[in-house]
Amino acid sequence: VEQKEGMWDGVRNHTAAINLRTMKVGDEAFFYHSNIGLEIVGIMTISEEHFIDPTDEKARFVAVKVKPVRKIANPVTLKAIKANPKLAEMELIRQSRLSVAPVRPVEWKEILKMAGDGRCDASPYYARYPNMKRIGRTSKPTMRGYWGTAQSLSTGPGQTR
Repeated sequence: VEQKEGMWDGVRNHTAAINLRTMKVGDEAFFYHSNIGLEIVGIMTISEEHFIDPTDEKARFVAVKVKPVRKIANPVTLKAIKANPKLAEMELIRQSRLSVAPVRPVEWKEILKMAGDGRCDASPYYARYPNMKRIGRTSKPTMRGYWGTAQSLSTGPGQTR
């Protein structure tokens, strides 16, 4: 959060990269710790649309820039998501190895409800894609532990925080 903006880079799965390419400025994404805690802990917004990932030596994959929006009231664990029948079709569960996946509006609201977050309102993303939001996952905590990405959140090439 102190950095104000980070880069969602290091995504090397083609399906996840397609999801990054579809993101527009103002879209929102959950931040999910995929190794530490296995939980959704915050919300971020896309601040710059896709560009060539500076960590990709072959320049085949993309990155986006993100800004933290807020922590969610209470982290929502993968175990709780799996136990909720309203989230049974969620891509996070169906394609668990996918680092960037869509989240439907009903799923977005349910997760915020589970988090005890009263701010379940629609975001600018709904105007363009009424059926989807995005979820980001990370293999390590970054930006002071609660904002991150599929591989890292950095302030520039090789400067992971």
